[in-house]
Amino acid sequence: MDIVRPKNLTCLGEWERVGDPGDKARGSNKTWDPLAPLVQFQKNLESARDNPPTTLSASWLCLDGLAKCAADVVRHFDSGPENQATGWARALLRQSSALLDELTFLAPWISGGLTALDEIPTLRELVEQADSLPPVEQADSLPLSDALRRSIEDASTRAKQRLAAIEHLAQQCSEFATVEYDFLSDNVSHLLSIGFNAGERRRDSSCYDLLASEARLCSFVAIAQGKVPQENWFALGRLFTSTIAGRRWFPGAAPCSSTSCQNS
Repeated sequence: MDIVRPKNLTCLGEWERVGDPGDKARGSNKTWDPLAPLVQFQKNLESARDNPPTTLSASWLCLDGLAKCAADVVRHFDSGPENQATGWARALLRQSSALLDELTFLAPWISGGLTALDEIPTLRELVEQADSLPPVEQADSLPLSDALRRSIEDASTRAKQRLAAIEHLAQQCSEFATVEYDFLSDNVSHLLSIGFNAGERRRDSSCYDLLASEARLCSFVAIAQGKVPQENWFALGRLFTSTIAGRRWFPGAAPCSSTSCQNS
């Protein structure tokens, strides 16, 4: 017996009637609904959203359940014809597994059932956690104290590396945001040129002058950074056009010529 798939779910493939391919081989009349794993995944995801896990063990169980549901989705799609949905199912599994791997990477003791460390820590707390461990001889409640200690120390090292990577990325973002505007700035018109001719070592003759364009984003950031004077904002033109709803900024104006820049 087959399960009729709703025809509007075309993203799930070209099957109109789908059953578990293994049923016939097993001599079973049991049917499988191809949407069941997706429905279960959605239910688990909504449950986690409505009641977020508050401990490491609960987080692990939640992510493990999602990864298993995603694996079921992939298994059943792989048993059918290759289509776009198969690729999305595999991407879902990769993302779900990556989240579970991330948690295990930063809290490797989680499978040991150590409830004393079940509180969800920050990265900085993980770094400090290794220093606050009691001596091994005092850890009576930890039957695998040596292994658990190594896990906590590994987690501390990994968290320290992760924090260093985050700080490096933040520094890179800060450097990327630091832009010099002097070679583009026209001190007479208080506008920014559309470019710079490196070969001739001169600014282009045209400049951005319209407030209702992407130019205002550059001006806003540059002024906030103190790289460009506030006069630049007020030098931007404010062209209007009439519409049924009233007056509106006129979008899409081309860069003005050097003459109009000088007269702005």
